[in-house]
Amino acid sequence: LGGNVDGELKLSWTAPGNNGTKFDLGIGSKFYIQYSTNNSIAWNYRDAQTVITMDRVVPVGQEQNYTVTGLFGGGYWYFKIWTQDEAGNVSAASGSSIPTFVPAWKSTVLESNILSGAG
Repeated sequence: LGGNVDGELKLSWTAPGNNGTKFDLGIGSKFYIQYSTNNSIAWNYRDAQTVITMDRVVPVGQEQNYTVTGLFGGGYWYFKIWTQDEAGNVSAASGSSIPTFVPAWKSTVLESNILSGAG
């Protein structure tokens, strides 16, 4: 499930619903992914390195995946994910950012649950 190239990390998370867990996320919803080797940064979706805009409806609870590339191996990385619904409401950040060690010789898979939905 991990990437096939050094410096890749496959993120997997469960999509929250719109307004918590009530409704599916509509077309135009977004996932913001911010990552750093420093957990003391000011985490903010506006500073996310990756923004994924959905071109389809995303059902509540559906697994989402994204492979981050360009990471240097041999160190710990921290990740946060936010959800924005099609109306522009942004969720709180995903739960606590757990350090994930990215070996210099192998890819890793990180699973995270987004605990609060947009809206």
